[in-house]
Order: sequence, then structure tokens, then C-alpha cells
Amino acid sequence: MLDRFAYRTIHAMKTTQTTLTLLGAVLLFFTGCSAIKDPAFWAELSQSNQQQAGGYYQPQPSPVPRPAVRSATTTDLLTRLEGCVIVAYDGQFLGRITVNEVALDSILNEVGRYGSEVSLTSIFNVVGKYGSEVSPLSPFNRVASTPPQIVNRSGQFVAYLTKNTVKTPAVDPHLLIGLLKSAR
Repeated sequence: MLDRFAYRTIHAMKTTQTTLTLLGAVLLFFTGCSAIKDPAFWAELSQSNQQQAGGYYQPQPSPVPRPAVRSATTTDLLTRLEGCVIVAYDGQFLGRITVNEVALDSILNEVGRYGSEVSLTSIFNVVGKYGSEVSPLSPFNRVASTPPQIVNRSGQFVAYLTKNTVKTPAVDPHLLIGLLKSAR
């Protein structure tokens, strides 16, 4: 049984992490897929810019002025993420975020390479390395240290696609899929 000090410390840590995760989501709403390139944003909300060797994808943030703050909705988030792609930590392309369910590279294309439940390159393959709840490369692993990244059309990092609340900024994969399916 935890004493009160330990309980309060753990609760404060969880609250701080939740606040950072929510802050990342709010900033995604305000700045959008193509605008999260500000190094200050990266420094504040990300643990580190993980360097990858061997020619794999590596985010390259560049300075861009932040737009004026405006009200945001989940529709705004979907609009901002539309057209972005999902890239695994090992460099594997995992599909495009789009409401177009017949596009060949859409994660909503249930018979396609990136939306099928049996495809090796799909986040929906629950026994595959990109969709399993235990794989470090999966967005559904709550403790994944190397979850997939959402990348904009310019190749810039936008957010992690993950259930891991430690990784920020992050988009919950269930939220993203729900938004995409509700917009069809």
C-alpha cells in the first residue's frame, strides 16, 4: 500500500504527463499537420529527436512562425492530418491518413496493403509488428518506445501515433481511426 506522499507524487506525475499530452494535442489543433516545425515546440514537447541510422526517415524540424490561436474541433484535427503519412520507426511506410477508403495507400482501405487486418504493413494486423499490442513498433503498445510517426507532405514530423502517453506530441490511434471513419 502506498503512503500518501508516494500516492501524491505518482498522481502529480500522471497529471503532468496528461497535461503535456493534452498540450500536444491542442497544439496540433492550433498549428496543423504542416506547421509543427518549430524547434521550440519540438524541444518543449518531445523527449528527444531520436537519431536513426542507415538512411531511414528522420524528422527535420525547421522554424515556421506560429499562426494566431483560434478555436479548434476534432474536424480541424482531421483536416490538418488529412494527407499526412504514417512511418514506422524502422522506416517502413504504413499508409496515408485520408478519408478516401479506396485510395491504394489509405489506412482505411480494408483490402489494401495499409488497411488490411492481414497485411504485414498494416497497423490493423493485431499479430503483426506494426499492429500488435506488444510490439515496440506498434501504435497500440501503451509502452512502445519506438511508435510510428505522423509525417506531413514535406517530410516533417508532426506527432507520434501511439497509445503511449509518455511520447509527445501524440495522436491516439483509436481517436484518429474514429475521426476518419466518422468523416466518411
